[in-house]
Amino acid sequence: MPYGLRNSSIAFSQVMSQILRGLHWKYVLAYIDDILIFSKTFEEHLQHLDEVFTRLRKANFTLKPQKCHFAVKKVNYLGHIISKDGVKVDDSKINIVKNYPRPKNQHEVRQFLGLCNYYRRFVKDYAKITVPLNNLLQKDKEYVWTDKCQISFENLKQALTTAPVLSYPDMSKPFILTCDASDSAIGYILGQLDENGKERVISYSGRALRNNELNWTITEKECLAVLEGITKNKVYLSHARFKVYTDHQALVWLHKSKDTNSRLGRWALELQNYDFEIIYKEFEYANEKPLIAAIEKNDVDLNDVSDISKMQRECDQLIPLIKYLETGELPENQKEARNICYERDHYRLGQSGELIHLHRSRTKGVPKAESMIEQLVLPKCLRQDSLLAYHDHTGHTGVKRTYAAIHLKYYWSGMYQEVYNYVTSCDKCQRSKQPTHHRPAPLLPLPIEDTLSRWHMDILTCLPKTKDGHQHLLLVVDSFSRWPECFPLKTQEATEIAEVLYNDVFSSKLIQALCELFEVQRYHTSSYHPQTNSTCERMNRTIAQTLRTLVAKDQSNWHKLIPSVMMSLRMSTNTESTGYSPFQMLFGKEMNLPFDISVQPKDGMSKTAKSHLDTLIDRLKIVKDIAKTSVENSQEKTINRYDKKAEAPKFRVGDYVMLQSMKVPKGLSPKLHPKWDGPFYVINVGQNNTCKLRRCSDHKLIKSRIHTNRMKPYIDPRDHRDIPEIQRNVAENNRDRVDNIDDNNNIDRSQNNDAQMQQNDETNDEDNDFIAEKLLAKKRRQGKNFYKVKWVGYKKTTWEPEENIDNKGTNKCYKLIDNKGTNKCYKLIDNKGTNKYKGTNKCFKLIYNKGTNKCYKLIDNKGTNKCYKLIDNKGTNKCYKLIDNKGTNKCYKLIDNKGTNKCYKLIDNKGTNKCYNLIDNKGTNKCYNLIDNKGTNKCYKLIDNKGTNKCYNLIDNKGTNKCYKLIDNKGTNKCYKLIDNKGTNKCYNLIDNKRN
Repeated sequence: MPYGLRNSSIAFSQVMSQILRGLHWKYVLAYIDDILIFSKTFEEHLQHLDEVFTRLRKANFTLKPQKCHFAVKKVNYLGHIISKDGVKVDDSKINIVKNYPRPKNQHEVRQFLGLCNYYRRFVKDYAKITVPLNNLLQKDKEYVWTDKCQISFENLKQALTTAPVLSYPDMSKPFILTCDASDSAIGYILGQLDENGKERVISYSGRALRNNELNWTITEKECLAVLEGITKNKVYLSHARFKVYTDHQALVWLHKSKDTNSRLGRWALELQNYDFEIIYKEFEYANEKPLIAAIEKNDVDLNDVSDISKMQRECDQLIPLIKYLETGELPENQKEARNICYERDHYRLGQSGELIHLHRSRTKGVPKAESMIEQLVLPKCLRQDSLLAYHDHTGHTGVKRTYAAIHLKYYWSGMYQEVYNYVTSCDKCQRSKQPTHHRPAPLLPLPIEDTLSRWHMDILTCLPKTKDGHQHLLLVVDSFSRWPECFPLKTQEATEIAEVLYNDVFSSKLIQALCELFEVQRYHTSSYHPQTNSTCERMNRTIAQTLRTLVAKDQSNWHKLIPSVMMSLRMSTNTESTGYSPFQMLFGKEMNLPFDISVQPKDGMSKTAKSHLDTLIDRLKIVKDIAKTSVENSQEKTINRYDKKAEAPKFRVGDYVMLQSMKVPKGLSPKLHPKWDGPFYVINVGQNNTCKLRRCSDHKLIKSRIHTNRMKPYIDPRDHRDIPEIQRNVAENNRDRVDNIDDNNNIDRSQNNDAQMQQNDETNDEDNDFIAEKLLAKKRRQGKNFYKVKWVGYKKTTWEPEENIDNKGTNKCYKLIDNKGTNKCYKLIDNKGTNKYKGTNKCFKLIYNKGTNKCYKLIDNKGTNKCYKLIDNKGTNKCYKLIDNKGTNKCYKLIDNKGTNKCYKLIDNKGTNKCYNLIDNKGTNKCYNLIDNKGTNKCYKLIDNKGTNKCYNLIDNKGTNKCYKLIDNKGTNKCYKLIDNKGTNKCYNLIDNKRN
C-alpha cells in the first residue's frame, strides 16, 4: 500500500477486517496495521497466534520481528498502556502535552484540544475545564488569551499528567453513574465498586452546553447530565439495575413526575427504559476560598505562650519592664526608670510569664467593668508578622481598620505609627486604591493668541463607516475665534491627514520634514489630559450632539451633514468665551441666513473700497478687543472656581511617584485592574504642572510629559518594613534605584512656558549624580543586605540593596547604580569597608567597568585610559591628576591612547631625555611645546628631527611643509612667508634656488 493516498487507510482497514473475520473482539483487535491478540492463558495464546499467522500467510502479509511482542503482560497500544490493572495513558504522549507551549492563535488551540481530546475519558470534568479554551474557537470572535484560558490550559495539562488508571468493566457487578452539571458544562463518571468497597473509575465523560442549553434551569441541566450519562453508557447499563448519584435533590422525584408535556416529563418517559435508582449525594469539593487558603498558608503560630514569653524576654525594649514587674528593680537610666514608673499600672505578667498590656476601651455604651481589654505585648520579632497577617492576608484593609483589628488583641509602643507606615507603603495598596483626598493641580489657561495664530487639532473616532470608507473626523479649531474646520477621514494615518490638511497631526517623518521646511512649531498636549486641548474636546461634544439630531436612522449619511454642522458652529455665538460668533470674529459681521436676506433691510455699502476696508478694520479691532476682554474674564472665573479645590504640586526631581493607569489589557476587567503603574522617578519638573519620568525597573524614559494630576507620591515599602523572610508585596522593579537624573534638564525646554504643552523633540537626559551624606542603617533580609542612605540636599532617605552598592566584592560607594556588572558612582568607597580608602580605587566621579577606568571627563572603550583627575587602579603610579594604566608615565595632565603620546608639557615614557616641557618619544627632538603623533611633527616653535633645519613657526605633517616664515628642509630654499604642499612651492616674496 503506497503512502500518501487519501483512502489508503480505509482500504487497508477493510482488507484487515476481511482477513481477520470472525476473530474480532473474540481474541483479536486490529486498527489499520496494529494487531492486538489477547488470551487468558499461555496455551490459548499460542493457539491464537497460530490462527492469526495462518491467515496472514494466506494473504501474503509479512510481519516485522522488531515491532512484534509476544506473551507480554503489559502492552502499549494506540497511545494507551494496557495491563491487568486497567488502562492508562502512554507517558510518552503525556510528555508532549506537558511541554506544550501556550497557544498563540486559534489554530494552535485547536491542535492542543485535539491532542487532549483523545484522552478525555481519563480526565474528570474535561468539558468544564476546557470551556474557556473552546470559547476561543468560536467563529468571528477575537482571539484574546485571558487568565481563565491560562488556568484552563494549566489545569488540563495537570489533569492529563496525573490521569488515573481506568479499570475494566465487570458485567457481573452493578454499575455506578455519578452525574453533575454546572453553568457551562455537564459531566458523568462511570464506575464500579471493587472487593474492598472502593469505587474504581471506568471512564470520565461530558461535554459543554450549547447556546440554547445555557438558558435552561439548573434542574434541567442536572437532568440532562443524567440522561446523556445513561445514553452514552447504555451498552453497560441496559442489562441490569444501576445507581445514579447526583447533588441535585430535585431529581430524586424524577420517576414520580406526572407532567408529560414539559421537557423534564419527556426525559422521564425516556428514562423509564432503564432500571436505575437516583440517590442524592452532596459532593465534596477541594477548591477552597483563596482568602481562607492564604490565611491558613501564612498563619502565624502565636498559640505557644511559653515561646512568646521567651521572645519577650529577648526583646531589648521589653527587658527593663519585665525585670521591674518580676523583681521590682528599676534600670539605671533615669529616663527609662521614669517611663516604667509611669506605665507600670498598665502592664501585668500572665500565668505563663507573658507580658500583658491593660487597655480601657473608650467605646460608648460599653459598661465600665467590661471595658478593660487585655492585650498581648508583641516583641519586635513578631510585629512584622502581625502586620502581614492583619493587612496583607485580610484583603489589604486601610490604616484604621488594620489598627483596630490588631489593637483588639495585641499591643506595642508606637503601634499606630508602625501600622500607618506599613499600610501607606504597601505596594499593592498603592497600585490598586484611588486616593480619596487627591487635590488636582491649579488651572493654567493657555495664552490668548491672535486670530488664526494657533490651531487646535483632534480626531473624533468610532463613527459609522460610510460607503466611501470614512469613519473618522478630523477637527481643527482656531484658538481665539473658535472657527472650526472638519474633514472626514478613512484612517488615522499621518499620510492621509497630511494630504487633507497639509499640516501636522502625528509625528511622521513626512510631516516632520514639512514642519522643518516651513518652520512650523509642533506641540502635543500632555498624554491623557484632555483639559489641555479643551477647545477641541468641547467642540467634539457639540459636533456629536448636532450630528445625533440630524443623522439618518442607519447613521450612514453623517459625512454629508458636515457642511451643515460647520455652518451652525460658525454662526453660533460663543457665549462662554468671546461673546461673538466665529464668523463675526473673522469677517467683522454676522452671517446672513436665507431668512435674513428676505426680512432684514440691506446694509448700505461704502462708496469706495478704501473706505469699506477702513470701516472693516475698525470693526474687527473693536470685536477683537471686546472678545479678548471677554476671554480673559471667562478664564479668570474658571480659574477661581477650579482653584478652590486645587493645590500646587510639590514634586521634585528624584521623587518616586506612581502613574495613573489609563490602559487595560484586552480580556481584563477595568474594575479589577490596578489603578496605578510604577514606580517611576521624576527627572524633570516643568513650569506647567508637567513632569518627565523614568521607570525604576529599567530606567526607560516616558517620552510624553505627564501632568501631575495623573501622579501621586510613592512610598517605598522598605522605608518602613523590616523585610522579613516571608515574601512581601514589594514589586521587583522597586529594587532598582534612581541612577540618572539630569539637573540641567530641570528647566522646562518647551518654548511655550505658559501653556501646558510639550515639544515633539525628546529630551536628552544626561547623567546626574547624588552625594551621600551618611549610611544610617543596615538590614539583612532574604540573604541580601540593604543600606539606608541619606543624601546631601534631600530630606528623603532611600534603602539601597547590596547589588546597587557592591559589585562582586570590589566596589562599595554612595549612590551606586549597577547595570549588568558595571558601576557608575560618585565618590567611590573601597571594597574593604565604608569611607576607607585602602589603595584600590580613589577617584572623583569614577565610572568603573570590568577592570578599566572611566572617570569624570573620561572616554575609554578599549582598556586604555583617558582621564582628568585619575588615580590608576593598580597602585603602581603616583602623579598629580593622572597616572597612566601601564605604570610607565609620570606626567602633568597626560592623555595616553595606544602607546602614543598626545600631551601638553610632556615628560617622555623612557626617561632618557630631559627638556623644558618636552622630550620627544624617540629621544631625538628637542622643541618647545611639541605635539607628536606617530612619528610626525606638529609643533609650534620647532627644531627639526634631523638637526638640519631651523625654522621659526613651522608646521610639518608627513614630510611636507606648511609654514609661515620658513627655512626649507634641504638648505636650498630661502623664502619669506612660504606655503609648500606636496613638494610644490606657492609663496609670497619667494627666493628660489633656481629662479627669483
